[in-house]
Amino acid sequence: MHQSNTEVEQAREIIRYFMQHPQASDDLEGIARWRLLQQRVHRQVEEVQSALALLVNLKLLNEQDTPTAGRRYSLNPAKVSESREFIDQSNGNGNGRVRSS
Repeated sequence: MHQSNTEVEQAREIIRYFMQHPQASDDLEGIARWRLLQQRVHRQVEEVQSALALLVNLKLLNEQDTPTAGRRYSLNPAKVSESREFIDQSNGNGNGRVRSS
């Protein structure tokens, strides 16, 4: 029987979970649910990371690396009006294009 790389990787993740939680027991739907949740969280993290990179690139957010809290983001006070314009674009008040300064 030939398994795809995806199947093998999912099998590894599942067995890793059961090895870390040897008393765990679940049915197909339960396992699929927590697997889907993990995938959703992973995808969300990637999407948020890309969105943060865009906002930093547009200079709407400041990015700062800290020794204790890791990378932190905050509103760039010098770009408040540009931030409002960016939000308005998503409300149908703009042409949907992102302008960089």
